[in-house]
Amino acid sequence: MGLIMRLGGVYETRGDSSSKYISYLDIEHISTTLNKIIKTLKIKTITFYIDEWEKLYYENDAQKFLANYINKIIDNPIYFWIAYVPYRGTLHPLSIGNDLQHRIDLDESLIYESDQQSCIKYFQDFIDKRLQHHLHRPDISNSVLINNKKNFELLIMGSMGNPRDFGTILVHAWSEFVAYRSMPLKRGGAFQYVSASMIKDAIKSDGEKKLLNFNSTPHAMAAWRDLEDFAIRNKTSHVAVEETPENHSALAEIDFSELIYQRLLHKRMDRVSAKESSIKNKLSIYALSYSCTYDHHQRDKKFQFITRYEDIHNRVRRYIYDPCKIIKQRKLTEGEMFPCRTCGFEITPKMKHAWERNTCPGCGNAITQREAEESAS
Repeated sequence: MGLIMRLGGVYETRGDSSSKYISYLDIEHISTTLNKIIKTLKIKTITFYIDEWEKLYYENDAQKFLANYINKIIDNPIYFWIAYVPYRGTLHPLSIGNDLQHRIDLDESLIYESDQQSCIKYFQDFIDKRLQHHLHRPDISNSVLINNKKNFELLIMGSMGNPRDFGTILVHAWSEFVAYRSMPLKRGGAFQYVSASMIKDAIKSDGEKKLLNFNSTPHAMAAWRDLEDFAIRNKTSHVAVEETPENHSALAEIDFSELIYQRLLHKRMDRVSAKESSIKNKLSIYALSYSCTYDHHQRDKKFQFITRYEDIHNRVRRYIYDPCKIIKQRKLTEGEMFPCRTCGFEITPKMKHAWERNTCPGCGNAITQREAEESAS
């Protein structure tokens, strides 16, 4: 749209640095106009679908301003659907169930470890609907492509139950099958369906592409390597994270939010009780991408990829990962944070008063002159 939202319905033109033009978008006028359109078209409602809400994550306060604007305009018969990624900002004043009446989260509803049969049924229908849309042949179904339940489950695991990745991997495997059938047949029986080896190749290719595209984001790659090391040490594909404000903030940092956005890290469960009674906080369970760790669990056997709820209940609840450590390490290295040597309080360069007085806001002890000079510089 070429516009950035400003609070109160103010828009500022983008792309033309010389222009100082600012216009005010009258909320009442827009609402009245939309209602006139509804009446003219003789329809009951208008629903706006906003995709990739997380893209506004990089613009300061853009999500906040747009959410405030939507909050002022949303009302029967004007509705909104917003697609967004967790930890890439928030919906601010908009509430699910009130302003946004429905919540659909495929990443939470299609968890293979929790409900294998529902996952299989969903993706069988996923294929069947697309076949019927293009072929109009009720006799052709998913079994024409893959007739082996184990191979179908492998396809689901490789995609982590994500419809987009499922489609990508399936297309790659199908293309390999078509290429195979186009070649002169070798001695022995020919594959009549997409084989396990074709699906495995497609899964590995998906993981390699994700990691290759990811190399340009060093902070996120460092977080990924830290997660990999933790998984290998504990011989697990899934990790637990305590549900605390500190951890939530750490996961919202670009280091981890990029992993979630690019589908290298998948949330599987939340509000899970810890295995150890000494840990009072509830846990969220995350899984590393099956395709991005394929060699770790299939070739090198560095850990087992977990597919059963029983293993999460019996094992994973012990493997508690602390996302704050890698964030603090990065901020310390880049000079974004300086921990007080006495109490550990995180002093940032923005705390000018603390540096000027050479006093830790947490404990009141002195920050040495040398440390103050280094941080101030």
